[in-house]
Amino acid sequence: MDGPAWQGLALGLILTVGGVILGIVIRIATDVHDSAVFRRTHAKDIQLVAQQVRDLHKWHDVRDDDGVFAWYIRKSLEERITDLAHAIEELAQAVKSTGKGGT
Repeated sequence: MDGPAWQGLALGLILTVGGVILGIVIRIATDVHDSAVFRRTHAKDIQLVAQQVRDLHKWHDVRDDDGVFAWYIRKSLEERITDLAHAIEELAQAVKSTGKGGT
């Protein structure tokens, strides 16, 4: 392929690639514009959500004296609470079985 045929193919390829690139640039420009419009029209909502995220982070970033997050329950503590609950249940059943348990 020499001469005009090759030049026509090259021109077609350049126009196709150029069209794709132009489409991408237009899409990006439209997205940027839409994003700016969205930010302007919803600025208060965005600021409120941002403040709520900061507050949530602050609440979850509280640590105890050992550096463990305050909201984190250690497995050993969870086990002790479960053991205590079972002991209370057993005590309540023992009191009922003696007949001195009220109800």
